[in-house]
Amino acid sequence: IQPSTTSNDGPTVNDLEKYIAWHANSPRVESTPAQLSPPSPSTESEHIIPIPKDDKDNDVNQPALEIATAKIQKARDEYMQRKQSEEGTGASATASDLPISDSSNGQTMLTFLEIKPYEAGLNMNKLGELLTTMQWNHPDGGPIHPRWQPANREQDPHSLVEVVPIGFGISKIRLCCIIGSDDIDDLTDAIDEWEGDGDTFEGVQSVDVDWDHTVPVMDASSLPIRR
Repeated sequence: IQPSTTSNDGPTVNDLEKYIAWHANSPRVESTPAQLSPPSPSTESEHIIPIPKDDKDNDVNQPALEIATAKIQKARDEYMQRKQSEEGTGASATASDLPISDSSNGQTMLTFLEIKPYEAGLNMNKLGELLTTMQWNHPDGGPIHPRWQPANREQDPHSLVEVVPIGFGISKIRLCCIIGSDDIDDLTDAIDEWEGDGDTFEGVQSVDVDWDHTVPVMDASSLPIRR
């Protein structure tokens, strides 16, 4: 646009009209936002943490009951082999020959008992032997029939009594038996209420069931053979 030279008073109306017309017809540059490039394909596999497959040989992935039963079966088989070797003959009782339990009261259980004495310095092995040879009865006078088993097969497969030190010269005894689940409370109560032999022992302080190791016996094949 050429400035007007006919007047020194500034642009005229004609000049303004020309400027407006020029501005309206001038090409415009549209400023558009830059387009974002699409994201690169995601490599999801790089961000996924693989989940390990279950290890079928790992005890953690197996039911606790199956693990306990397998251990009992293993101990039973080892004892059968030792028994056959000692007797020098191949004859032995088969699983079907073994009664599941002498008691039919409830489900058959492999039960562990922990028994504490009143004082230190007692012959705990003798106490355990006494408890496993006594006849225990229900409150109504009926007999309880626990089948006593070795308390610690790995340490001594021929002993029904395991002596476990507690401290300060005091030990507790650990016993194991096969018994009906409905008879467990009556057995522990009977031992707990026992008043002693009138000579060396004055009864026991407490009787507890080790429920962490007490398991159901599913069938005769899972029973450890009694010594």
